[in-house]
Amino acid sequence: HPPSFFSPHPPGYNRRMFRCKRSGLVRRLWQSRVAAGHGQEADDWSDLAASLNELKSLTHWLLKRLKEKPLEVLAQAVESSGGLHTACVYMAKNEVRLGRHTLAPQILLCRLFRWPDLKHLFELKRLYSCESFSRSTDNATVCCNPYHFSRLCGPDSPPPPYSRFSTNDEEKPLECTVSYSETEATSSPNITPGDFSAEQHLMFSLLVL
Repeated sequence: HPPSFFSPHPPGYNRRMFRCKRSGLVRRLWQSRVAAGHGQEADDWSDLAASLNELKSLTHWLLKRLKEKPLEVLAQAVESSGGLHTACVYMAKNEVRLGRHTLAPQILLCRLFRWPDLKHLFELKRLYSCESFSRSTDNATVCCNPYHFSRLCGPDSPPPPYSRFSTNDEEKPLECTVSYSETEATSSPNITPGDFSAEQHLMFSLLVL
């Protein structure tokens, strides 16, 4: 029998195998981007004056800087659309250049995999579950997992699609406007008779009973 230290593979075989696996993960992630297969993808990045070839080159370069484990975590997060609980994916804070502009790495990944129209870092809010939420801002790395962020709605944003109530006045749910004294929490509610409709008076009398 050959000695235990003998390897049947040529020198560098394991290194090439790991490199091939990482390259496969990078290709999977590129194919999983939000706008893949849509004709408007070039328009999503027109604000940066960047071509899709430039975007692809930068994405591959940035992702290949990650080790195998963080790449796997990122692939799980993206391919499950955030359905799986995934760990942080840390990258250097340094901004990257795309076209004639520079942008933070978390902006790039969030645009690639979640919100193609994202423009600014202040539109993102980090989730409490992300380890970077409580980390010092002086750290040289930052979590770039796109599913560790939520997006803040601007003043001109449309209402969410899951809203159950219509914006028409006649279709709004009945609201009971009862104010309570801050100094006497156990006292009765301060009610102004003119503040209630007939239906609201009936509802309140039933609640009291």
